[in-house]
Order: sequence, then structure tokens, then C-alpha cells
Amino acid sequence: LGWEVYAEAKGGLLILSITDTQGRPVQAGKLDAVLGRATHVQDDRTPEFAFDGRAYVARETLAPGNWNIRMVARAKDGTEFTQRVILHVKG
Repeated sequence: LGWEVYAEAKGGLLILSITDTQGRPVQAGKLDAVLGRATHVQDDRTPEFAFDGRAYVARETLAPGNWNIRMVARAKDGTEFTQRVILHVKG
């Protein structure tokens, strides 16, 4: 698919940007994601992402440290895209 994914946390929001090979925002046919710490599953949760026309956004307040987003997205043609996105939240 050639998709690139970037995550950031700011202002109480978790933002997951997916772009195509041209740098345009991608709205997947389906997106499932688990957010958790890199070292344990105690803080794992499933953010409720909504596509805002540019990125997927969920209300999440994250403590400082390393986080992972384990995502599975499906393109509108059904092609599956799986990726672990690393997110470092500064304190």
C-alpha cells in the first residue's frame, strides 16, 4: 500500500496520521488499534479513533514515556496493513 504512519500526543489527543505514497491522508475502510506501554500490558487500552479528514484522532491523556500503538487497518479494497507505531511522550 505504501502507507506511512505517524503518531503524536498533544492537548489530550492521540493523533494517528496515515498517508499514501503522495502524502495524502488515508481513510482506511477499518482501523483497529491497541495503545500500550512498550514494556508491559497493564496500561493497554483501545482508543476510539475518529477520522477528521486528515488523521485519526482519539481523546487520550498519556503519561510521559514510551508507548506503542499496535494497529491493523484495512484499505477500502480489503488489503490489510499492520504496523507497530512507536510514540515517545515527553514529560
